[in-house]
Amino acid sequence: MRKRTLVLFVAVSVLIQTSALAITVPIPLPSIVGDILGYPNGRTQAFDLGMSFQSIQDVRLETTGVLTPGVAWDPTNGNLFVWDVQIEVCMEPPQGLWSLFVGPYDGSYTDNQSFRQWSGATWDFLLDGKAEITAQLSTGYGFFQPVTRPTASISTAYLIVEGTPVPEPCTLMLLGLGAVILRKKH
Repeated sequence: MRKRTLVLFVAVSVLIQTSALAITVPIPLPSIVGDILGYPNGRTQAFDLGMSFQSIQDVRLETTGVLTPGVAWDPTNGNLFVWDVQIEVCMEPPQGLWSLFVGPYDGSYTDNQSFRQWSGATWDFLLDGKAEITAQLSTGYGFFQPVTRPTASISTAYLIVEGTPVPEPCTLMLLGLGAVILRKKH
């Protein structure tokens, strides 16, 4: 009987753990909505996902908005050219960087993409469900004269985190209670 109870307990534990894999937590980011300016005038928002994670598989950003390229003059050849624009979005853990670039687009856009890892970054800093995200205009660098500056704005922004949450204490208590009841029955 003890062996059957132990096997049942382990099977239920595994079932609970595997059913918790890859939950998706969308969170709105209203503080980065609006006109986006270049460094150091980007928009930053702290957020709390409302849960802790054992591991994180993917973090994506879903945005809508408008990107409008500008026009610039190249003094080396005297030509005008389209000055493309992107929105750089990043999270900076203690080591490394997670970032993505939205664009270049010309007009309204919808974008949904995963953050990219730089310099050995891990998602460990986000396991407690709390972090900060920054969005800023990225116009590139060069020796040119702006004629019309590019513009960018974000209409909606959602951070989407896929991960394995830390089991809630109630789930663990129910599991323990079930094991005790099974043991008493047998």
